[in-house]
Amino acid sequence: MKIGILLFIIGIIIVAYLLNLRFNKKVLKQVGIIFGILMVLYGLIQIVQPNDNTYIKFTQTTIANS
Repeated sequence: MKIGILLFIIGIIIVAYLLNLRFNKKVLKQVGIIFGILMVLYGLIQIVQPNDNTYIKFTQTTIANS
C-alpha cells in the first residue's frame, strides 16, 4: 500500500510537470504523460488491493471436519 501511495504521488507530479512544460518534441511529452498516467493507475490499484492482513484466514473452526 505504501508503494501505491508513492507511485500515485509520483505519477501525478510527472503528469502535472509534463503538462506545464513546453517541449519541442511532442512524442517525448506524450510518452511521459502516458507513463505518468500508468503510474497513477498502478498506484491506485496498489492502494485499493487488499493485503495479507485484510484477508479472512481459514482456521479449524471455519472448515468442517469430516
